[in-house]
Amino acid sequence: MIHPHYQPNPPQELQIFKHLASRTNLSIEEKLNFEKLCKGYEGEVEFYQVLQKNPMKNWIDLHSLRFFDGTTEFQLDHLIICPTKVYLIEMKNYEGDYFIQNGNWYTAARKKEIRNPLHQLKRSEIMLRHQLQELGYNHPIESFVIFINPAFTLYQAPMDLPIILPTQIKRFVNQLNRSGTSSTITEHQKRLTNLLIARNRKQSAYEKLPQYHFEQMKKGIICHLCTNFLSIHGRKKLICESCGYMENFYTGVLRSILEFQCLFPNKKITVNTIHEWCELFQTKSFIRRMLKKYLISVGTSRKSTYYIFEGEREK
Repeated sequence: MIHPHYQPNPPQELQIFKHLASRTNLSIEEKLNFEKLCKGYEGEVEFYQVLQKNPMKNWIDLHSLRFFDGTTEFQLDHLIICPTKVYLIEMKNYEGDYFIQNGNWYTAARKKEIRNPLHQLKRSEIMLRHQLQELGYNHPIESFVIFINPAFTLYQAPMDLPIILPTQIKRFVNQLNRSGTSSTITEHQKRLTNLLIARNRKQSAYEKLPQYHFEQMKKGIICHLCTNFLSIHGRKKLICESCGYMENFYTGVLRSILEFQCLFPNKKITVNTIHEWCELFQTKSFIRRMLKKYLISVGTSRKSTYYIFEGEREK
């Protein structure tokens, strides 16, 4: 099994927004935030795929780390840990034309100033260096902002900026490969990696989530592909009448249970709750059989019984 930080994983905030988008009416601001989270995650996945095509034997690539430096939270998109150096990489999935003037960054269409991504990069580098020093490591850090979207263009950029444009990404990865000083991952790298992962904070203190309630949400099983709701097809299948996607009852209900758990981590998984959440099934017998088959029951009577996934600790 691949460790969660060895590949990009959608942040919890993005997962919640994705579930809510089909079941509630998001405000304009919430939709913009959802779109921003989607683009950021898509950029991370695209760069991960580039690295997978150009693997290097002596690096460890970590994704989506979040630390606290004192009282300040900071997030790192990618860390590439080499035997004697750490590469800090921030991803930007910007689209369109931009330009730099007097050190400031602007959109070309509206001449609107945006946050200078190099300021964020420098801040992250300083805080990462603090983390390494606290752990007893003094590795040099090289930092870059990678613009992953091929539809991104930057004008008037000085040659010496630590930025990698879309046309330079493949060359950049090849240069990393050639700069290796060891043919294998060292124990030193493994120790540092484990220490950094142990410091990771799973949840951001700055998540901007909408207010939502179980009673106000649309019920049903959402299509895995197009996010419309599924209908029953035959005796054992679910079908999306919009895109034609099909799956069996068990898979669809299990996905919906995981979705329910993501949105309502403090609510218990019961036959009645999941029956209402999935909505499609006239009787509760199928839900009860499925929960008994795939989850672990807790409780001594039918009224008090709820279910947990294997490995979960009771709260």
